[in-house]
Amino acid sequence: QKSLGVSVSLDNPNQQIPQDPKSILFLFLLVSVVAPLVEEGVKPLAVIIMIGRIRSAGEAFILGLACGIGFNLIETVGYMGMGYTAWFHTAIERSSSGLLHGFGAAMVSLGWYYLTHPKESRHRFLLPLGCWSYAVLQHAIWNGSFGLQLLPAPIGPYLDKGVVPLGPFSFPSILLAYIVLTILMLTFFLYMTRKVRPKILPTPPKPVEPSNESSRDSVIARA
Repeated sequence: QKSLGVSVSLDNPNQQIPQDPKSILFLFLLVSVVAPLVEEGVKPLAVIIMIGRIRSAGEAFILGLACGIGFNLIETVGYMGMGYTAWFHTAIERSSSGLLHGFGAAMVSLGWYYLTHPKESRHRFLLPLGCWSYAVLQHAIWNGSFGLQLLPAPIGPYLDKGVVPLGPFSFPSILLAYIVLTILMLTFFLYMTRKVRPKILPTPPKPVEPSNESSRDSVIARA
């Protein structure tokens, strides 16, 4: 992408962080504002089209989750085909991004469900806005995490150039930030799955009917 004299290549997965403030600001706007708004709005389009036929919040959530995971699979294949050689780094980062894309699309779908099913909540407009805002904010924070590498020493240089050994493998220190974000996302994801899970009411016990012998004994006793 090139705009206002600033050139940024989003197609290059190994692109280095730009050094001049103008390029950094442009990159932040592109990956933390434009990309989240576009992607989170487009990923669950299949669910949005059929939102009137969806019967529960849990169903909308699951269908959105499937859309997001499908998007991530396509994106991952594209990235790996553009020059990723360290498969271990890719496995860690793209596994976490699967949760990012899946959960984000699930929240957007959930927001559309509440908007189009007003009887499901007293907050018809506020609740969808919260779902959509969370999806975009989560994506924006994830994409903007590269900014941690620009922090003053020792944090910035460590995340930028450091390496974390893990047995026979090693991975860049910046992946530690994504691991923390993944844990936070997973925690809220588990909370949301409990919130949208259908509430199964306990089945009342069936009344015990007296047997024929008990009825006969009762008649004899009254006689």
